[in-house]
Amino acid sequence: LTLAAATNGQNGSPYTSIQWYKDGNAIHSGVVNTADAPSSGQTQTVLTVTAAAIADAGYYSCVITYSDIGAITSPATKFFVNGLVTPPADSAGDRGGTVTLTAVFSGASATSVAWTKAALTSGATFSAVSHGRETAASSYNSATLQTTYTLAISTLEASDEGAYVATATYSDSSTEPSPAAALSVFYAEVTQAYGFVGSSVTLTAKITANEQASNVIWSKYGSRLTETSTETYDVGTGVTTSTVTVTSLAAGEFTTYSVTADFDTFTHGNPQT
Repeated sequence: LTLAAATNGQNGSPYTSIQWYKDGNAIHSGVVNTADAPSSGQTQTVLTVTAAAIADAGYYSCVITYSDIGAITSPATKFFVNGLVTPPADSAGDRGGTVTLTAVFSGASATSVAWTKAALTSGATFSAVSHGRETAASSYNSATLQTTYTLAISTLEASDEGAYVATATYSDSSTEPSPAAALSVFYAEVTQAYGFVGSSVTLTAKITANEQASNVIWSKYGSRLTETSTETYDVGTGVTTSTVTVTSLAAGEFTTYSVTADFDTFTHGNPQT
């Protein structure tokens, strides 16, 4: 970043101070790479920022003060620094729910972002997100010169699981992909079961979440069962199998059971019947 400011003093009077500002805060006093020509009454100062980082983006201005006419302030100049500020985070949601991925990039407001998805396997190919249930949006912050990009996926399905990447295209046509964020979709499938009057029946639920479920709760018409369930977890498939035995079936009993579960990264999925 190289910025220059020049002013004309009255009758060639010399300046008394030079102060540069970023976002209204003083950042450098004195003269940097200055060419001063008192005979012409002009003072020129140049501020150079090397190896610019995202933190250097902002609004720059300069105040040059003279002994006779006082301070002269330059208009603020925007300085953009292209770069990823916040990558999308690993996320999880329950089947039928909604999850939102967020990425923040620094750069001109014309920056655009494309979202791509791949399977959660090594070497998988990324392609454009096209579930038909996704909504992409952006919000530009003129104060920070950063843009927040979101991708909301509604009515989650098992097929939505994958690695998601946000790739920015900057005004100079250069591109920058974010690190991949893993999206897990939690869902349970409860198998149908039959039994005779007075007998017992065992219900089984397969809870898929790519992590072990805890605090599994079985319910009958929304009321929690008093029977204790048993869970086993398969690390390879990411499936927790939960079983519960209902005893002393009544004549004509036909009802719907549901199951919910807790996870380290997500609490209580929608009841799956």
